[in-house]
Amino acid sequence: LGRPYSVRGLVRRGDQRGRDLGFPTANLLAPSGWLLADGVYAGRAGWAGQSAPAVVNVGMRPTFDGRARLVEAHLLDAAPDLYGQTLTVAFLDRIREERRFPSVDALRAQIAADVVAAREVLGHGSR
Repeated sequence: LGRPYSVRGLVRRGDQRGRDLGFPTANLLAPSGWLLADGVYAGRAGWAGQSAPAVVNVGMRPTFDGRARLVEAHLLDAAPDLYGQTLTVAFLDRIREERRFPSVDALRAQIAADVVAAREVLGHGSR
């Protein structure tokens, strides 16, 4: 391709679980014919001429028995209100596979570790 795999779509309102966990996300429906494996990725999100590093979950959200494949991007250095805006998410490196966690606390701890891993991959250091 000569560039990272990316997806573009309209940010939709979710069930606010990411926000409740302390990691708000911009949610996109995964397009049909999806080629990327489910999992957690380090990436970049772009909107309205701006961009930010992101940790991105792709999949069914098995801890919450999700029913639709979503792209959930947690922006690392920005927290804009993106509802209704077009967002492009580029996937730069796969961090891990998606999996079910035994508790919300275990999921929260893993997301914190994913943020650290994404920052390292993207060259933004730990914060």
